[in-house]
Amino acid sequence: MPGFLWGTASSAYQTEGAWQADGKSASNWDVYTNTHRVVERLTGRHETANTAINTYDPAQWRADIGLMRRLGLTAHRLSLSWARLIPDGTDAVNPAAVTHYRAAISDLREAGITPVVTLYHWDHPAVLDAAGGWHNPDSVGWFRAYARAAMAAFGDLAELWVTMNEPFVDLFLVEPMAQNLIAGRPARVTSAQYAAQVVAAHHWLLAHAQVVRDARESGRPARIGIALSLSPTTPADPANARDVAAALLQDGLRNRWFLDAL
Repeated sequence: MPGFLWGTASSAYQTEGAWQADGKSASNWDVYTNTHRVVERLTGRHETANTAINTYDPAQWRADIGLMRRLGLTAHRLSLSWARLIPDGTDAVNPAAVTHYRAAISDLREAGITPVVTLYHWDHPAVLDAAGGWHNPDSVGWFRAYARAAMAAFGDLAELWVTMNEPFVDLFLVEPMAQNLIAGRPARVTSAQYAAQVVAAHHWLLAHAQVVRDARESGRPARIGIALSLSPTTPADPANARDVAAALLQDGLRNRWFLDAL
């Protein structure tokens, strides 16, 4: 099918490693796994992504691209590390990060693989997390400035962009679960936490809208969207009013909260 991209995806935190290399600051997930050891509470083992599969090493990255080519892939979605590109979250761009990501994106292009760049795959500078993260209304401006810097640095190499990855999974499952483990509570997300996370979801949507508008007004040939983890919901018993109401509520939280706004 013309225009169909058959590819893979990765996130910076899960693959890059090099967590303190070349001026990168700690991200929220670096703190979760190194300071609070939240993964240990789930798996019984102290695991981090400090090394991961080490795609920050150009040799490893190019070996992985070789695998992509042998698989016949035509695209790869990679994310940028906000803590690597703008270590303090809001100020100066890290030249070493620009050099690294320009080389990584160029390697994909030279291999005939279309790069798709994700701006946010759940990791941001820990200093911003300490300032309230996505619950802080300023997060909209923080993200907008970061996105502008990223698109200015790499917009000539990549035409396909994703603002954010799977907001529902991060905001309503992963983040509150991590906070519970840090506080010594059971991992299960409570209804009160769901309500609090709605504020953060609102800021994600506002930030997404600002970045999409900026991209469209920039004059670059960028195509930009958001990656949603949609889940169709149907009542267990269509004749049961409570089941119908529960399915509608789940659809609203999981799908329509984001789709309607978009």
